[in-house]
Amino acid sequence: MNIMQTIHSNRSNAIHCRWIILFAIGLPLALYAGTPVIWNGPAITFTQAPGSGAMDQLTPAVGLTRDTLKGLYNAVTESGYTHNFSPADTEWAYGELSNCTNLTYADWEDWNGSNPPGMLGNDAVVHLISDNIYLSINFTSWPTGHQTPPGGFSYVRSTALPAFQSITVSNNSVILTWSATVTQAYQFQYSTNLASSTWFNLGSSITATNLSMTATDANPVTPSTQRYYRITPQ
Repeated sequence: MNIMQTIHSNRSNAIHCRWIILFAIGLPLALYAGTPVIWNGPAITFTQAPGSGAMDQLTPAVGLTRDTLKGLYNAVTESGYTHNFSPADTEWAYGELSNCTNLTYADWEDWNGSNPPGMLGNDAVVHLISDNIYLSINFTSWPTGHQTPPGGFSYVRSTALPAFQSITVSNNSVILTWSATVTQAYQFQYSTNLASSTWFNLGSSITATNLSMTATDANPVTPSTQRYYRITPQ
């Protein structure tokens, strides 16, 4: 279990209190250079309806979408599909995420043998090269592209566990920012005593619309108050 803890004291406003942020589910923000990051969080389904051009934004560097009559490409850095190259900054392998560092990777087209329907239903791993992130993926649909409108695809993939990014205090409110997976729902909770098994929801669940999300605890803070926060994917 990875835990990140931050203690903040707002002395300028003479509030003698502590905010302790515990992410019992999450990855530390600072990692050693070159350390692989394994996305083994809850699985989500992404679907691009034919003709929609929808993109699955994995990271700021990689967003997967489909060329109308061709293959996947990285919409962040490419304007269309390039044979035996796209999606840029990715490599692919059949196998299990638990064995990701021992698999043999290739570009998307070589990986599926130039036959995208053949990848359907097979467990695989995609490596986001620049970010050194590994995630599991299993394609569930790949229309031929000859229908009207053309294009479309769907897959089930693993997600990143939430990672704490920052905490700020403004007008006695605590503002929490964390890394997120777009479309994934999260629930913030707080407790005033780690020895207690009781946690209280901080508002309702939040469905992420960006890779970085923010929540605010606007409850008044009194002297000697301490709060512990945690976040869990729903």
